[in-house]
Amino acid sequence: MNRPTLARGIVGAALLALTGGALYGALTLYFPPAAGLRVTVGLVAAAYVLQVVAFADARGGRIVVTLCWLACAVLLAVTAPPPALFVVAHAGLLWLVRALCCHDGPLAALSDLLLTTLALAAAIACARHTGSVVLGLWTLFLVQAFFVVIPQRAQLQTAGSVDPALAPLARARAQAQAALRRVHAQL
Repeated sequence: MNRPTLARGIVGAALLALTGGALYGALTLYFPPAAGLRVTVGLVAAAYVLQVVAFADARGGRIVVTLCWLACAVLLAVTAPPPALFVVAHAGLLWLVRALCCHDGPLAALSDLLLTTLALAAAIACARHTGSVVLGLWTLFLVQAFFVVIPQRAQLQTAGSVDPALAPLARARAQAQAALRRVHAQL
């Protein structure tokens, strides 16, 4: 399966940052910076959602998740909240898409929410300090690329299981213990 990887996330972060920076620079030549930021955030978020959905393990629901994200993004564009709230709302939507497509439990989704909050805080600090949209986007997506290292429920279950080579011995031991319990019960 074409699973998301850290390397793919880093490359995607670089591409999204460079594309977003170029788009913002071009848009601010003709439109106010706030409008350029809204269009840039919306288009970069759309590209990221398509990337996440394309490489997600989820077997079904990709189209529904994408359409729900699109409906929320259009609603954000129509209501035009302040730029800061617009960016935070899009980050929340990106987290929700990842939580639905890439995580199999609430702990993994909450860990991803913490990662998204950290990514957003780092991106805002970077963009304010440097004044660069490219570096802000790079920081945001670079930190979010680490969502692939969040352990899933299936990974946690197999991590505590027996080595496959020792499985017959473990099964025999369990059967022996059950037999001993039956003997003790009869005494």
